[in-house]
Amino acid sequence: MKKLCVAVALLTALPVASFAKDASEMPKDEINPFTQCGIGGAIFAKVPVAAAISNVIWDLGLTASSSSITSPSTCHGRKFDTAKLIIETLPEMEKDIAMGNGEYLTALKETISCDGIVSAKFDSELRASYTNVVASTSYQSKSDVQRASDMYNNVRNVTASFDGCQAVL
Repeated sequence: MKKLCVAVALLTALPVASFAKDASEMPKDEINPFTQCGIGGAIFAKVPVAAAISNVIWDLGLTASSSSITSPSTCHGRKFDTAKLIIETLPEMEKDIAMGNGEYLTALKETISCDGIVSAKFDSELRASYTNVVASTSYQSKSDVQRASDMYNNVRNVTASFDGCQAVL
């Protein structure tokens, strides 16, 4: 409840005009970290209020605000685009990963855009890795955001195993 109160307080302090802009089009000092950075900005890019609430609930907005200062590229770019793709297409993405191919899996690889990825090997390793997540007893009780976060972490871990891709996500 305390986090929700903090979220509401922060939302009332945020300038409404900043909601309309994309972080990639803004100077560093105009990026709204609570709506355009962190996990909330990635998952709820088109719903600024949800992004701010998510960031505050996640870690009181610390990650989002510090990332906007130290590395504003985390407010857009591959990491952001990958997280956004995953949350927006999660059910379809999960199906493609289970099958080992499909348009959403292809879109994921294009979003990551790492030259070191060998497509068939990546598909196979991601499928094996995510199968373990889906098989866990807690999987069914997780929210879409938690499942998307699990998916992103799996993609990041699998991507890191390919030469030249370690710093992509």
